[in-house]
Amino acid sequence: MIYAYYRVSTDEQDYENQKSGVVRYCEYKGLEIDREVIEEGVSGKIEYKKRKLGKLIKELKSGDLLIVSELSRLSRSMTDTFDMVKVLKDKGVNIYCVKENMEINDSALGLMIMSVFAFSSQIERERISQRTKEALAKKKADGVHIGRPANARNKLKKLDEYDYLIGSMLMQGASISEIAKKTGATWGTVKRYVREKYAI
Repeated sequence: MIYAYYRVSTDEQDYENQKSGVVRYCEYKGLEIDREVIEEGVSGKIEYKKRKLGKLIKELKSGDLLIVSELSRLSRSMTDTFDMVKVLKDKGVNIYCVKENMEINDSALGLMIMSVFAFSSQIERERISQRTKEALAKKKADGVHIGRPANARNKLKKLDEYDYLIGSMLMQGASISEIAKKTGATWGTVKRYVREKYAI
């Protein structure tokens, strides 16, 4: 089985950009994707076991191929990346990163190359985090209100009437976008509700 994994933002173009690279690679290799797994609006710093990716990895079997557009789509943490690769290689699952043009394996050379990309990804994440903190600190110093609007809590409470529906859709693997469309709420409101109510 060939699986394509996409960790995307809420921007539709993000998904299309990742998919186009994966599709081109598969066409070049004469491969056909059996299943796509799309993870929306989830940070790569979250441990892979707590994401859809963790559930997918549990399902993968020896001989399967997992394709991603780039290594950072799997994780932005070096330790998490190495743990994930070990689990996949122990299961006999092959991994390919299109952007890096790299097949991940547990050979000395493979691990060295992967560590360089993983380290670069982690450094970039930390730089982004630092720049964000500095920008927020400046806004606060300038007297700009930081945090949720006053009516944000009311928007979350309105979703309580959809609690059973939201729980059911999550169990069926529905995305935040699908739930938002069903409830009439915004993506951000549903995401906050799910995070606070279900801790995911």
